[in-house]
Amino acid sequence: MPLPVSGGVFFNWSRDGKAVYYTAEGNLWMASIENSRERRLTDFTGKQGQPRPYAIDTDGDYVYFTWRDDVSDIWVMDVAQE
Repeated sequence: MPLPVSGGVFFNWSRDGKAVYYTAEGNLWMASIENSRERRLTDFTGKQGQPRPYAIDTDGDYVYFTWRDDVSDIWVMDVAQE
């Protein structure tokens, strides 16, 4: 079965296997396996840099990532809310 993803890199499965997280267009995205719906988690449109390695907590509520520009910042994001 093909993944419901329209492009991207750095794929990572959620702990429960119900979603795939990835980067595309300079943002973090999540694609639901159950309903084939993609959701952009960040909006870095027009900003220089890229989100890079990220990790999902064991409950799937938060994603942690670095922002790569000249210097790296560490970000924490609540992904349980839409």
